[in-house]
Amino acid sequence: MRLRIEVEALRRERIRLEAGVGRARQEIAALAADDPVVLRDALRGAEEGRGAAEAELVSAEESLAQAGETHRSAAEAARIARERHARGNRAWRDSATEVDRLRRESEEEDRARLDLERRIGEAERIVSEGHAMRPEDAVASLGEEDSVESLQRRSDLVVRRLGLLGRVNLLAVGELQALQYRHDFMVRELEDVRGARRDLQDVIADVDRRIAELFEAAFHDVAAAFSGLFATLFPGGEGRLTLTDPDDPLGAGIEVEARPGGKRVKRLSLLSGGERSLAALALLFAVFTARPSPFYLMDEVEAALDDVNLTRFLEAAKGFAATSQILIVTHQKRTMETADVLYGVAMRGDGASTVISQRLAEVPAV
Repeated sequence: MRLRIEVEALRRERIRLEAGVGRARQEIAALAADDPVVLRDALRGAEEGRGAAEAELVSAEESLAQAGETHRSAAEAARIARERHARGNRAWRDSATEVDRLRRESEEEDRARLDLERRIGEAERIVSEGHAMRPEDAVASLGEEDSVESLQRRSDLVVRRLGLLGRVNLLAVGELQALQYRHDFMVRELEDVRGARRDLQDVIADVDRRIAELFEAAFHDVAAAFSGLFATLFPGGEGRLTLTDPDDPLGAGIEVEARPGGKRVKRLSLLSGGERSLAALALLFAVFTARPSPFYLMDEVEAALDDVNLTRFLEAAKGFAATSQILIVTHQKRTMETADVLYGVAMRGDGASTVISQRLAEVPAV
């Protein structure tokens, strides 16, 4: 920059000197027209000034040439410097590119190392959990024939098989544990239910057995009482109770065989209405006899009986009155005469019902 300024100054000085020479020539021409002596003096002075100016001009031209050479040298040096700078920039860019490449390679190596460490850890975990052995023992178990190529082939095969299995559900382990816990819980619940079912079956079997025993005992007692009462209510007759299926007493039905005296029939459907009623009363009294109760209630059970059968019924009822209370709803006069107390319902004049009771022992004989 400084060299350019000096060259420019020399150029301006040269222009100034050339302008001075021109003015001097003009002045000489003017003086020559006026006075030759003055012209000679002026010419002499001008020549001297010219010589000095030419000397300065030569010196300026030499300085200018030298400055030009210096300028060319400086320009060459600047060119060389620019080339060096460009080469330096290219080298810097190349170095930066190489540094970036090396950094990327380093990052890739770090990622590969981390991935390898992760895979090694996963492999160690799989070996530990799946094979119940340490990774060192697993490595030691590999034979010499297990080369890297064979292991790689086996690994590729495993990878293909895993690919066929599809995506791995990372929550499957937790779900399996929850389902396993649920399964174990349900198994325990099922065992409890089965145990309770067995207990209930045992209880039901015991209850059925007990019911069967009680039924058989009650049936035998009722059957025995029925035979005796039937003979009482039907003099000369024969009555019997049988099971339709003796092997299954709880599921079997009961057949009533009734044969009044002087008749051959045994089926109730072939008896008259009064006989059927009296046979039913014999069965009812047999139940009362086998399993006594302190109170009995009967509703017009003797309505279909004739006088003879009614007498037999009343005699049988008196036998139970000694140990139990019997309440009979009846319209039969003879039944009322046999009772100890009568209870009746009458309607008063206002339409309301009223209950009337009377002990027959307190009624004076007529």
